[in-house]
Amino acid sequence: MKNKRLVDDSVIGLFEPSYYALFDFETTGLHPPKDKPIQLAYILLNQNLQITNAKNFYFEVQEEVPEAAIKIHGLTKAKLIQLGAKPYSFYVHEIQHDFSTKYLLSIAHNAGFDIRFMRHFFLQQKAIPYWCTMKYYTNIIRLPGLYDDYKWPKVSETMQFLKIDEEDALKTCKELFQSSSIGYHDARFDIVCIYKMIQNDYNLRREIQSVSQKLIYGHK
Repeated sequence: MKNKRLVDDSVIGLFEPSYYALFDFETTGLHPPKDKPIQLAYILLNQNLQITNAKNFYFEVQEEVPEAAIKIHGLTKAKLIQLGAKPYSFYVHEIQHDFSTKYLLSIAHNAGFDIRFMRHFFLQQKAIPYWCTMKYYTNIIRLPGLYDDYKWPKVSETMQFLKIDEEDALKTCKELFQSSSIGYHDARFDIVCIYKMIQNDYNLRREIQSVSQKLIYGHK
């Protein structure tokens, strides 16, 4: 099933180009192609960081989702059927189109993980520009880790550092995707958290806008 909503379409044009995609996968494991994506959610933003679209997809699985993955996101094979999951092929052209937009910067928390699933299952291994909020905040939050290195911060730890209310983010998420059933372990929630980070952190906004400008003028 796909939730798709154009946000504030009285102000934002239906055909306005996207410059940023905030995206997140839920998967059956860590290693594509052996492991499969079962949910993909993303928010598209214009050049002014306004939301122009929000999309959510569930994908069929042939075998039961491993127990370790279910403990993280709660998506079983039966639950996916209930949610109207479809084969990748049903959505692949739409996803390819959205992530092949000229000048698009794709942003995720632990982007290296998500980009592997995006490239393998939907982009035919095509490389696209991407940016990672997790790595950006690692040397800012400075959580103690192993061997004198800083720990990669989770989404929740980053939200706490920025003093962003997760309940408020969840409320925004439910409104944006028009669904009351969204919980904290959902791809839709994670991307709304990234959007809240961008809204609340001037330095983050400045950083990603700088990267975006380099993409734009690097193509000209």
